[in-house]
Amino acid sequence: MGHSRGKSDSTANSATIRSCAKVGEWEKASQFFSMMPASKVQADSFAFSAAISAHARGGEWYRALCFFGVMLHSKLELAAVLVSVASSACRKGGAWEKASRLLGVMFQNKVESNTITFSNAVSACEKHGEWGKSLGLLTAMVQRKVVSDTILYSALVSTCEKAAQWEMAMQLSSMMTQRGLQFGTIALSAAISACE
Repeated sequence: MGHSRGKSDSTANSATIRSCAKVGEWEKASQFFSMMPASKVQADSFAFSAAISAHARGGEWYRALCFFGVMLHSKLELAAVLVSVASSACRKGGAWEKASRLLGVMFQNKVESNTITFSNAVSACEKHGEWGKSLGLLTAMVQRKVVSDTILYSALVSTCEKAAQWEMAMQLSSMMTQRGLQFGTIALSAAISACE
C-alpha cells in the first residue's frame, strides 16, 4: 500500500513540476523537486524529465544538466527522452560541447540514439560555427543508423554557411536531395547565402 502511495505522490509531483515547466517557472519546479526527499517521495524519471525541461525552458541549461547528472548517479534507467530534453537545454544555451558529450553518455549507457538528440547537438554547434564538429555528428549518425531529417540537414547547411564553407553547404544540400528530404526555408536560405 505504501509503495503505491509513494508512486502516486511521485506522479503528482512530476505533474506539478511539468506544470511549472509549461509556464516557465523553473524556480518553482526546482523547489517542488527539492521538497520530494523531505516528503519521502522518490524522484522517478518523469520527475527528473520535468525538472530538466523546466530549467531548459527557463534558459537555465547548466541547472538542467545538474539535474541530469544527479539522475545519472541515481538507480534510474537512462532513457533517450531524458537525453533529448537535456540536449535541448544545451542547444538553447549554445553549449555545443555539452550537447556533444550527452551523445557520448547515450552511447556509453547503450541508450538508443535518436534524431532529436543529434539535431540538438548540431544546432548547438551551429550557434558557434562549429561546422567540423557538426559534420562529425553527421558521420556518427550514419554509423549508428540514425535517420536524419530536414531539420538536421538545415542546421548542418546553416552551420557551414555561417563558417563560410560554401562547398560543404552545397554538398549537404545535394545529400538532402539524394535522401528525398525537402528543402525548408532555412536550408534554402543558408545554401543561397553560402554562395554569396
